[in-house]
Amino acid sequence: MKLADASRLFKKTILIFVALMVLYFIIKFTFAAGTVLFKVLFPPKAAVPTVQFGLIPLPNIESLKTEGTIKYEVDTISGRLPSGLPSQMPVFKVIVPKQDILVEQKAKQTAEYFGFKNSAYTQLSNIEWKWQSLVPQRTLNLNILSFNYEIDPNLAQINLYLRRGDAINPEQAKSTALGIFANHSFVNIKKDAENFTTEVSFARINQEVLEEAPSLSEAQLTRVDIFKTLTYAETEFNIYGTKYNNSYINYFLAKGYLVPNKLLKANVNYWSFDSEQGSTYPLKNINTAWQELVSGNGTIVKLVEEGEDSYKSYIMKNIRSVKIKSIELAYIMEDGVPKFIQPIYIFKGRFETESGQLGEYVSYLPALDSNVVK
Repeated sequence: MKLADASRLFKKTILIFVALMVLYFIIKFTFAAGTVLFKVLFPPKAAVPTVQFGLIPLPNIESLKTEGTIKYEVDTISGRLPSGLPSQMPVFKVIVPKQDILVEQKAKQTAEYFGFKNSAYTQLSNIEWKWQSLVPQRTLNLNILSFNYEIDPNLAQINLYLRRGDAINPEQAKSTALGIFANHSFVNIKKDAENFTTEVSFARINQEVLEEAPSLSEAQLTRVDIFKTLTYAETEFNIYGTKYNNSYINYFLAKGYLVPNKLLKANVNYWSFDSEQGSTYPLKNINTAWQELVSGNGTIVKLVEEGEDSYKSYIMKNIRSVKIKSIELAYIMEDGVPKFIQPIYIFKGRFETESGQLGEYVSYLPALDSNVVK
């Protein structure tokens, strides 16, 4: 083959290759555009909510009382309400353990596990039992149905034992709290460990009450709050308690008081549910939720002024305005014996009082459509 013929053949091959590549991309683009156009013209029908549990009772949460009429304003990064939120989410039925003939034995074993050995108990109700110990002075309130518990100390006495700086470092506190929770609960936390998150803060005792501590060196106690999360439609949702950052699982730990039988203070009000056995329910859209909030139907769960100690009892505030900085969908775990774990809207922002004081605002709003609640 002559050199000129080889050159023409090479050029022809290149042209054919380029033509094929152009054709390939044209076909690919046409197919993609056609797929998008088809979905626009014939959108897939959204799955119909299953609503298997019938009408769901609204969450029973007490709202903080305020004076005056609050003026609300959207102050998110985009300046608008969020978009792309789901139109339906699952509701989960709480698993209530059944009592058995060994309940008294199990309750006594639980009390011994927490250091209340040989202590007499008082039956506050059919399912609420109470123990007391002298050294250190503590009380144990145990729900013998769920085996949720609350341990409260005599803070004035504990203040004699603990010094500033006796709080433990956050990592040790997290692992200790998760270990105690896992060793005495119905939760298989090892199997479900990735679905539990923790928050750590520091506290100290001022006479007979707790107050926030600014640092580890100034703290007597390290507080660990444990929260559960769940995933739906590849999105992770937090599960909050009725008091927002005051979780349904928390432990107060200090040097020398890290084992269950010396645990100074704890609160566990966790109810198990099967995250694979939910039933989907329709949600009210974000615009409806916003109008309900503006109309005063939100449940205010946090109003803390700048510099105000979050352990102090709430004092009614005269709120002038609230700027909402973020809105999220989450779940609520109620106090007492809840029947369901259900979705809620959470509005977070900053408030201003009539006297010009600023602070943190958090409000809950039921997320289920009004047609599926009672």
